[in-house]
Order: sequence, then C-alpha cells, then structure tokens
Amino acid sequence: LHQLMMDWYFSQSDKTVWLSTAPKSRAETFYRKAGWQETGMYGKGEIKFEMTKAKWDQTRS
Repeated sequence: LHQLMMDWYFSQSDKTVWLSTAPKSRAETFYRKAGWQETGMYGKGEIKFEMTKAKWDQTRS
C-alpha cells in the first residue's frame, strides 16, 4: 500500500511529502526502512520525516 500511494503521489507532484510519527514506534521503524529521511521534530515530540521525488525514485530502482 505504501509503495502504491507513493508512486501515485509522485506521479501527480514533484513536491516533497512529509509525515510525523511517535519516536520508538513501529511506524518509525517502517518509515526508516522505506527510505524516509528524518528532518527534525514536529508538534509534541514526534519525529518528522520527508521523502523527495528524487529519493523515492532512487529507493525504487
């Protein structure tokens, strides 16, 4: 599902996409393994991740 969603998003836009999740969560581990880059903190202690189109293309090849 993640791959399908990201492929669709980057077929529609070249803009960087971001998300946040709780530290030490299963989601944090998932996004790191999927190639998302940590860019800092967001809100009340959540980790902010970003994915660029270039990074996604690199991850997919």
